[in-house]
Amino acid sequence: MATVASNMECEGLTKLESTQMMMGPAITTTTFIRGPIEEGRKVLKGRLLLVLQANPWLCGTLIKKGCCGKVVQLNYPASVKEGDVEVEKCFLDDGNKGGASVSSNMDYVSVCKGVANTKSEVPPGSKSVKSKCSQCVLSVLPDSQNPDTFVVVLSISHVIIDGFNYYQILGMLSDANKEILSLSCKRKHTIEEEASNAIGKAEYKWMTGGGVICNVVCGMLCGSKPTIACFAVDEKKVQGEKDAAASQARGGFVSTNDVIVSSFGSINSSDWLFMPLNFRNKLPAYNDNDAGNYEGSLLFGKGEYDSPADIRNCLKSGPPKYTRGANISGQADGKVPLPGCWGSTRAKMAMAVSWVFNSFSEYQIPNCEQLIHFPHTDCSLIPFDLCVTFKPRAGKTAVALFSRSTDEKGLVEGCPVGAKVASAASYHAGSNAA
Repeated sequence: MATVASNMECEGLTKLESTQMMMGPAITTTTFIRGPIEEGRKVLKGRLLLVLQANPWLCGTLIKKGCCGKVVQLNYPASVKEGDVEVEKCFLDDGNKGGASVSSNMDYVSVCKGVANTKSEVPPGSKSVKSKCSQCVLSVLPDSQNPDTFVVVLSISHVIIDGFNYYQILGMLSDANKEILSLSCKRKHTIEEEASNAIGKAEYKWMTGGGVICNVVCGMLCGSKPTIACFAVDEKKVQGEKDAAASQARGGFVSTNDVIVSSFGSINSSDWLFMPLNFRNKLPAYNDNDAGNYEGSLLFGKGEYDSPADIRNCLKSGPPKYTRGANISGQADGKVPLPGCWGSTRAKMAMAVSWVFNSFSEYQIPNCEQLIHFPHTDCSLIPFDLCVTFKPRAGKTAVALFSRSTDEKGLVEGCPVGAKVASAASYHAGSNAA
């Protein structure tokens, strides 16, 4: 019989987490694995228990406090054990109705639709407060078409963690050789001020202002249908861009991510391009043990992302402060003026985010083989042109592209990509053949 954990604790979330982050989706990934599902359930449920015991705050729920409920707190047990209700809520199998229904034969969009708005996906913070649901759910479910395959969906509220934390947790779940870390959920409320200082006070105010928020909401609710596709990254094309950058007067070293970010902004001719940046170990107050949203976003105006070197020069200009439009010496090189509120609502925006972290390689489960690991997005709510770089398998890189500005042909011609990922099964077959 399930028991209820005692000795509850509360942690007040940051201003950004209590406001804008409450409206957005959870961080979720979908991974197809070939092998016996019973083995997968046994192994992953055991690893989940260890992670939750080290991080009981993952079992928490969101509550509102203060005047008009403006302060959001994470209410969580001080400790948990096997059989606790809070632990059981974090694990979902096909005995629980309402989980994701997907197959490795499906294309990427169909997989995303099969996960969206099911019990396998933690709802946005604003809905979580009302339902008092768990902020972390691990689902191990059968492939809807292939009896020799199962699917693992990990969903964690973006209100309580960022992408860096997510992949720390995913890494611990995926590999028994990973150390189980106890991350601190004690919030450092200086993050907004320090993020503003790091990326520029004017830029931070603009990115968190009403005009950009209106643009995002309108994009989700009223935007045209985007082109959506996953592609393997073509390493030869990337290397060609790296070689070209090294030969340029303003060039030098550029990373694979620099190449992807620059090309994505360019093919969409974005007025403003956002690139999320993890502040841990870049700003003095934040390190790998901090759980929460400790990231910001570098901003590039049109003309400031034309080459991979432009992205690299901005990154090299900091920390502690990053210069928008930085040239090779780290100085501003004709920054594009920020628009006013009306211009912000109408601007063409894009975001390029990397979900490639050293903490995760691929799922290691006895007698099982990972087919592919996908980032999840609710394809019916795309705010702007979006690029997500991720690891489909160990040692491989892929991108999920969402564009209202071009079609699949344009994506292939403008980005350093190769074969389209038609499905998990086809990708696995092609990857093994290669």
